[in-house]
Amino acid sequence: MLRSDKTQMLFHSYTFIYVFLPIVWLTYWVIRHRSHNGSLGFLTIASLIFYAYWDIRFLPLLALSIIINYAIGRILHELDPGRKRKSWLVFGV
Repeated sequence: MLRSDKTQMLFHSYTFIYVFLPIVWLTYWVIRHRSHNGSLGFLTIASLIFYAYWDIRFLPLLALSIIINYAIGRILHELDPGRKRKSWLVFGV
């Protein structure tokens, strides 16, 4: 069920601009000085939280999409340029 407009966190909402974004940005930079991969993992989790805030029912679909596209990206990285690689790219898109 969608939340009312007053409780949604959109990119232009006060909740996003003044609460979520500063917390994520500051936490990212603190973690970044310790671990680059850790900071990327944190951004991934923060992004999932942002999208789940809208409607958590779509989180499994988003996670599945991320996993499938990551796997296709790994396959593309391993393959030599050619027709088979283009087919994987088209499938991923």
